[in-house]
Amino acid sequence: PALIADLNERLQRGEIVSMLADRLMPGSIDKVVTVNFLGESALLPAGPFIVASLLEAPVFLIICAREDKNYKVYFEKLSDGLRLPRKTR
Repeated sequence: PALIADLNERLQRGEIVSMLADRLMPGSIDKVVTVNFLGESALLPAGPFIVASLLEAPVFLIICAREDKNYKVYFEKLSDGLRLPRKTR
């Protein structure tokens, strides 16, 4: 609860909160969401999406890709805010 309160305060101040949502922690296979990614099923950790729902925060996809000797960063808004039913969060 303290972390959620801190993140909420930061968002209210207009700060950006970032969480990695592409890596599973060892032993966390029961805390995943299956999504369609590039035509295949992919497992993503549920935690960052649950936090975004609790905070009613927008969700962005951010990709950093190497192109030649440089890196490019891509941002895409996925949601203005996730609304997850409490029973199925």
